[in-house]
Amino acid sequence: MAKNDSYFGHLLDAVGDRYGFSNDTPWRELTPEQKRVLLYGSGADAVVVKYQNQLGKQRTHETTFEGWSPIWNGVITRPPLRLSGKRSSGI
Repeated sequence: MAKNDSYFGHLLDAVGDRYGFSNDTPWRELTPEQKRVLLYGSGADAVVVKYQNQLGKQRTHETTFEGWSPIWNGVITRPPLRLSGKRSSGI
């Protein structure tokens, strides 16, 4: 079960269920395939996300996982912040 009750927490649980690991598994103990899926996504392979809706009913739906790479790519390529009208030199 997701420690974080967010959609992303449930999505990571679903990825772990599909590929045989838990959110508590240290990175060094993951197989190369598990690391690839976490970084680059599940491709066309669907994962089943299980969650409880606001009415307390258990629900499931299938989706794919994009991986962390697209998420981090957006963070890393974001332009530097401007503070007090001056351009930042970086992160």
